[in-house]
Amino acid sequence: MKHLEVNTVEDFHQMIRRHWDSNYFYRGEDSDKYKLRPKYGRDQIKSQNNDNSVEMGLFKDFKRLAVPYLSYNPQNEWDWLAIAQHHGLHTRLLDWTANPLAAAYFSVNYKYSSDSILYIFKSKDLLNVDEQKFPSPFEIKEVMLFNPRNVTLRIGAQSGLFTVHPNPSEIFDVPSLERVVINQKCKIELMVVLETYNIHDFTMFPGLDGLTKYLTQQWIR
Repeated sequence: MKHLEVNTVEDFHQMIRRHWDSNYFYRGEDSDKYKLRPKYGRDQIKSQNNDNSVEMGLFKDFKRLAVPYLSYNPQNEWDWLAIAQHHGLHTRLLDWTANPLAAAYFSVNYKYSSDSILYIFKSKDLLNVDEQKFPSPFEIKEVMLFNPRNVTLRIGAQSGLFTVHPNPSEIFDVPSLERVVINQKCKIELMVVLETYNIHDFTMFPGLDGLTKYLTQQWIR
């Protein structure tokens, strides 16, 4: 894995420019403490009791109980998993974005007391999921890319996509993977720059929750 550092806003812009030559995906982490694995993989590391049957039971209960709250009718298991992920369920998906500014937002995200991380990899490193060949996300045998339908407003707003991990506890790695450390000293300035680019709570989380968080940050001192 290639390691880079961003110590200034100009470093960040240079980093983006270095990735214009190909199709890259980005992931922002607000802490450098986490290994690059899905949330359910972190659960598996914590306890051996969190096996595949627990994961399936969790997902099944989500589908059973979520129906009255949906604004979109899921067409298949992939839709269901994307919705579950975006509403905070621990799954075998990892969030990525095609927009480096969106990834930077999640990396900075008003937490300025420590360094944060940006991961980058080339799309050509992974195959795209064929939903006809694999009707269930639990059938794939290798890490793959999943480009979901816009089952929530957030996916479109965040230019979101996923990697799907058949072994969620394994740390994700591909040949082009880069780990970029964003120095805490430049995070406030970077957050201000992102807001001037219209990257903030309301644009990343369209809806009343994102709006109220955005307005609170604008007005409350």
